[in-house]
Parts: sequence; C-alpha cells; structure tokens
Amino acid sequence: MRITVPPAVRAELFSRAAKADGAECCGYLVGPRDSDHIDALVAVANAAVDRATRFAFGDADLLAFVRSLDSDRPARAIYHSHPNGRAYFSATDRAIATAGNQPIYPVDHIVIGRDDAAHFAWSDVARDYVEIARWHATVSPMSEKLDALSAALTDYGRVVVAFSGGVDSAFLLKVAIDALGDRCHAITAVSPTMARSEIDDARALAAELGLGDRHHVVESHELEVPGFADNPVHRCALCKTELMDIAAPVAARLDAPIALGTNVDDLGDVRPGIAAARDRGARMPMVDAQLTKLEIRALSQQLGLRTWDKPQLACLSSRFPYGTQITPDRLRRVDGFEDALRALGFRQVRVRFHDAIARLELDVAELARLVEPGVREAVVAAGKKLGFTYVAVDLAGFRSGSLNELLPLGVRKSS
Repeated sequence: MRITVPPAVRAELFSRAAKADGAECCGYLVGPRDSDHIDALVAVANAAVDRATRFAFGDADLLAFVRSLDSDRPARAIYHSHPNGRAYFSATDRAIATAGNQPIYPVDHIVIGRDDAAHFAWSDVARDYVEIARWHATVSPMSEKLDALSAALTDYGRVVVAFSGGVDSAFLLKVAIDALGDRCHAITAVSPTMARSEIDDARALAAELGLGDRHHVVESHELEVPGFADNPVHRCALCKTELMDIAAPVAARLDAPIALGTNVDDLGDVRPGIAAARDRGARMPMVDAQLTKLEIRALSQQLGLRTWDKPQLACLSSRFPYGTQITPDRLRRVDGFEDALRALGFRQVRVRFHDAIARLELDVAELARLVEPGVREAVVAAGKKLGFTYVAVDLAGFRSGSLNELLPLGVRKSS
C-alpha cells in the first residue's frame, strides 16, 4: 500500500533537517496498519560516527523501530537528510537499506536535501528503490494555507466533515483524512434536493478515499421543514439547520466538531446558511485558512483528487426563484433535464425553473454548441419530455447564484 505523507509531516521533516546544524537528521514515520495514512514522526538521535555524511540508529532506537513493525501503528518510512546535497537515493543509502537485492525492512525511504525532499518506495520490477514523489522546501502562499488547514484539522483531534461530493467538501475530506486518519468521519445528507448522480458519486468518492463505515449516509427531509417548500430568501438557513441537526448525533457520539467545506469566495454572495451553520457550532476551517475556490481546485489537483475540475454544483432548490414552490416532482424534472444536458456533453449546466419555462444557463464557451444541428432538437425534446412547454437559453451564460439577482440590493448586502 502506497503511503501518503501529509503536508504537516512534510513541513516537520524540512524543519528537523534545517535544525540539524550540518548533520544528517534521521528517524521514521508511523501510521495505522492497513492504511496509507502517516500520522506521526519519530525523531531518532543520529548514532553514526560521521554524522555529516552518515546516519545510524542507536541500539535502543533500532529495537523500538523493529518492534513497531509488528504493532498496530508500524513504521512506514525511514527518513534522513543530506544536509550538503540534493535529495536522492545514494549508493550509501542503498547499501544501508538493502541486502541481497532485497529491502532489509518493509518500509519506504525519504531523503531530505537542501531544497527539496524525495520519497522512495521499493519496486519489485526495478529491484530497487524508485522515486514516487518530490516536495520542494520553498513554500508558496497556497501551500502555507494548506499547511494551516492541515494543522487546524489536526488540532480538532477528530472531525465530522459535511460531505456532498463536490470540489470543496471532497478537498476538505481528503485533507482531514490525511491529518486525522480514522479519526475523520464524513456525513452525507440525502434528499430530493440532491441530484441523484451526486448521491452515487459521493458514495463512490468516499469509498475511493477509504472511509468505509466512517461515511454516514443519512436521509434528510428539508421539504418537511416548515416554510422550506415555500422557498423563502432564508431557505439556505433552513437547509443548513437541518443538516446540522442530522449531523449532530454522529458528532456527539464521536465528540467531534462538524466541519463544512465553505471557502472565502462563498462569503460574498447571499448565503444565510453560513450564519445558520455557525450558530449551530459548525467549523469552517477553509475560511479560517483563507482558501479560495481557485486555490482549492489547484490543491485538489496536486493531491490527485478527480474532483479538481468538477463543475460547480449546488442544491437543486437553488434552481427555483424565491417564492416559487419547491415540490418533489419539480425537483425531479430539473434534475432529469440537467442529466440530459450532461449526457449531451455539456459540463457546467443549470436548469432554472420558471413554471412552464426552463431557462438554461451554460458555460458561455458551450452556448454555440447548443444550436448545432441535432443538439438543439435533442435539448428541446428533453425539456418537453420533462413537462416544460418552453426551453429558453440565458445568453449571459452560467453564473452561480443568478437568482439572487432578483433580490433588492439591500437584501443581498445584508446577507
């Protein structure tokens, strides 16, 4: 199983190498058995005679290392630094790590150089340790934000992530798993206001991240919340209150806070749900780390998340102008039409419900495709099949929260 070294542990590796004062620092990383998670660094005093060019564990430290291999939290990687050189697996490193063309211990090796660090894993094909990752010591502002997020989640001790399967919550969940391992749980609230395709994708993504039974899929009943179906301006507050009420028993059982995937870009729109969630004790660690949507997408790509370029999504209730009644049938029709548009190859889609009219918002770059021969007819047919008399196109293209444009300016500012 290939291990994952979280940003906080990487930062600690660089810090220890810098403080070693010209000597090679050394130690090992540990994490739960049968998991790819690293959750601790064990520093070891360098017992080599020439500590500037060699490293060695003393007898007691070596015994502790070997014993850990049979424990519930075994050593997963040995680390050491090259204080005067680059991060590479040298002939000396290879001689220390192998015997008879085999690894001596079933662990990876991490080498920290002056400017970077490299992660090496054994390859049965190459019969050698091969590089699988490299990290640079120069920290960008974006990386500092990731480190701050990881540190905040670590400080929580345990967490329940409100997970919809979208870009933001998937990123938060991944960082939380890297920081906390099996002390991270996720909850997904399922209701008619969530697109059917998103329910399936949230389950699949949670499985890919290794959550198993730590992914709690719970039925939500927003439409039964008094006033919700009337679609008032504070509808999102009613939804977030329902979410927090659903997540509360899981969080209480685990003695963990509930974390939402809100980012700083979310603070500039009409989002009464943010205030409602905060009133119920929700944490918003990505806001605290000052992460933007673009940064979350870039970091998601770095972390290998397939959601990094996923189109923006939102609760299906957001397709209805305020004051328009929300019903299960209307939600089904909107969801079905958006599925049909995606099946035709459109990525960023919204079907706004205006009674007999379906107003389509697509990415501006995709508008021309809409009127191509065969496509236009298929789009109209899909809309009519789902009960819309007219299918209209918004030439302004997709924009998140476009129905908030109907609100008076004072309401938008106060929210």
